[in-house]
Amino acid sequence: MTRSRLTRWLTVVSACGLLAGCTPLSNNRSPSDLQAGGALHKEAVNRPLSPAARRCWEKIMASSAKKAYEAYELPVDYWLEVLTAAHSAFWDFVRSDADDADLKDVLDQFGKDGDQADFRLLFCDPFVLVPTGQGNSKFKPFPLVREKHGISSEEFHAISLKVCRLQVESFLGNPALLQRYYEAVLWSGWLRFDDIVILARAADGTREGFESGPADDYWWYARNFLLLACATDRMDVLRGAEASLLKERFDSWYTWLYSTQESGKRLNFDTGRLIWSLHVAPWARLRSDQLFPNTKRELPIKPFDDWKGPPPPLRQAITHWASLHLVY
Repeated sequence: MTRSRLTRWLTVVSACGLLAGCTPLSNNRSPSDLQAGGALHKEAVNRPLSPAARRCWEKIMASSAKKAYEAYELPVDYWLEVLTAAHSAFWDFVRSDADDADLKDVLDQFGKDGDQADFRLLFCDPFVLVPTGQGNSKFKPFPLVREKHGISSEEFHAISLKVCRLQVESFLGNPALLQRYYEAVLWSGWLRFDDIVILARAADGTREGFESGPADDYWWYARNFLLLACATDRMDVLRGAEASLLKERFDSWYTWLYSTQESGKRLNFDTGRLIWSLHVAPWARLRSDQLFPNTKRELPIKPFDDWKGPPPPLRQAITHWASLHLVY
């Protein structure tokens, strides 16, 4: 069966309501669930940051708005000021003499300092730190369409792939950390993993990228694969894998994705765990009231389960801000 046939099949199934799971999404897992399988950071929790990384991280942590959250007529303005400051701190660091080890130190702070810090880190530049399918149906590396402030397309692309590599190497050995990252990506709405059709397109685009994309783009597709494995309750396929050799694991997962519909099984969206899980359910045994359920879903209302402090911004506002106001 070709990729296009798989996508068409999933489109029909989704439209008919055969992929069950019609209740709204909710982030209802406890912090202990996030920690399943071990602490978010098992090793070197207290390893000191390099001086350059520490300066960058302190600036990201200190990024703030000019006024208190309650003082803004439009609450989103508070977050746009916060993220703009964090964005400047990140790119000033990246364009300095910071090396790969310094960048790894900064990225390794994800999952250590709580929800506010993690949000600032991931969304200070979502085009780099979070995979985006916005206007990008092939789920390829995000193209830099305009150049400002001296950042070239080549530099932007190289930094994006370097971040992908460091994230893949970090998440691959830490399922709890990958799960936390997955939830933030799901919240962002850039990759609608709650939509089986978009999930299939992401799988197809990732396969195409692995097979025919530029060799340097490997790390972008490797990060896609980690999220797809998480989204389909198949993190077992990542166990023991080497970060630079994930294509074979992806091929195994992709074959499995095909086999779910060929063997009469189906994926159901688990609104508690925010993932697709496999259930044996031959079509003939479905009750009539299961054939056309309400398939409308809602994304999580917050990026992380342990969110505290001012309510997070609307994801649409983050998209608009990222598209118009980032420095490059």
